[in-house]
Amino acid sequence: MTLPGRWAALIYPAVFFVAYHYAMRLTPDMASPFWFPDSVLLCALLLSPRSTWWFYLLTALPLRMFGSATEGLPMRFLAACYAIDSAKGLLSAVLIQRLIGRKLRFDSLRQFFAYSLIAVLGVPLLSSIGGGAVRHSLGHGFLDAARQWFLGDALTALLLTPMILCLAATDWRKVLALPRKLYWEAACLVAALSFTGYLSLVRIADDSPVQVYLPMPFLLWAAVRFGPLGAACSLSAIGTLAIFGLFQGQGPFAEIPLSAAVQSFQLFMIVISLPLLALATVIKEQQAGAAALSQSEERLHQLSARLIDSQEWERKLIGEQLHEDVAQRVAALSIGLSSLAQSSGISAKAKAESSRLRQHAAEIVHDLSRLSRRLRPPSLETVGLSLALQILVEQINNDPEVTVTYEQVGQPAMLPWEVAVSLYRVVQESLDNALAHSGALNITVGLFCENGSCELRVCDDGAGFDLDFAASHGLGLAGMKERMRNIGGTLMIDTIPGRGTEIIATIPSSSPRLFAATAAS
Repeated sequence: MTLPGRWAALIYPAVFFVAYHYAMRLTPDMASPFWFPDSVLLCALLLSPRSTWWFYLLTALPLRMFGSATEGLPMRFLAACYAIDSAKGLLSAVLIQRLIGRKLRFDSLRQFFAYSLIAVLGVPLLSSIGGGAVRHSLGHGFLDAARQWFLGDALTALLLTPMILCLAATDWRKVLALPRKLYWEAACLVAALSFTGYLSLVRIADDSPVQVYLPMPFLLWAAVRFGPLGAACSLSAIGTLAIFGLFQGQGPFAEIPLSAAVQSFQLFMIVISLPLLALATVIKEQQAGAAALSQSEERLHQLSARLIDSQEWERKLIGEQLHEDVAQRVAALSIGLSSLAQSSGISAKAKAESSRLRQHAAEIVHDLSRLSRRLRPPSLETVGLSLALQILVEQINNDPEVTVTYEQVGQPAMLPWEVAVSLYRVVQESLDNALAHSGALNITVGLFCENGSCELRVCDDGAGFDLDFAASHGLGLAGMKERMRNIGGTLMIDTIPGRGTEIIATIPSSSPRLFAATAAS
């Protein structure tokens, strides 16, 4: 058998003794409205290896049998209660670990429902039969005793156990790193909850049932902002205040007999605790899902950025090979064909065929050069974005069917390569789409620079398109948006079928890429 850790071996007996002593002293003539030892035992079992469970079960035996709070009670009664509570804790722990897993963190609605069915409803209902029978042997009514037993166990499992488990699962290093305003918010919540709880459950004693709901807005606040831990702590605090007022003869339950008042308090706490804890769990689950989705999107965007950078590198490599290798070899072939055509030892037909092949080779060299410039425009590296766009516009103006105009306001600063090439590719893709699909007769490319920011506009008078359809059936628009996002910019597309298209790419001066480049320079 394995012993628990040193701190667990020291802390558990002390905590269990205090919980048991307080619970027994609270209502010596009836079952406690909170049976605190249940939470201490169940949490110890859930938080420790199964090989150490025997320690927690056996440690409770002398504390329950020979404590000062047990004076005057028959030993058989104490032994029976110990056996029932130990079996209850053991069964709850085994079922929870089997159905939920070894880590119960109340981070999903499935976990909360499974826990509620086991520890709040099922096992307490079974144990209440034995508890009612044991208390019946002392002269109590079986049904009343069983009901008190069940409600005390259920309420404890609903309030104290989630609080202890959430506290144990909390990463306190992250808590210490939270923003200071969150601490102020928590302090305001504690103050408001304490004031309204004391006012409604201790101070005021009238017949109005509305007063008990005075802390509800702040309980909702705790559930929404601080999750299951905040909800469980707040509900436990409200329950403690209500018990204090109850046994002081104050609060909304003071005008009815104690047994009926305790039952009313228990039912009230169960009714408000279940939806609040469920709400807190749902919000925590949604926040975890949103965080996971955000991380996944961020990883996807990082991968996309690397793919775009890799694509540009590949374009540069292919462009250089086309220009410096393939084009040169074809040019050499053209020169050889020209020399062959001028030689005197071949027929006129062979000379004509050589001249034709030389013309084809020259056209291939021209096409390779154009393709190389498109893959990696040298002007963008040598003269900058502004002149590179003007050259691009001039090349398109060779087509007599379309008029492309270029306008510029301001002069762009020296842009990092990744920023310049992204803006250039957006204009290039926009022009390709307009020429291929819009049927436009006039296209305007504008570059506007002011206060360190840049804005590019490509407008055409073509047919326009359905933006939703294009976004879901093509990669061009998605690629343009991803390029702008990677450099800290935005892309806006304004188009209506039949009314042309305007594409606006903006890179603000606050862009991380621009800031990094400015800092480096």
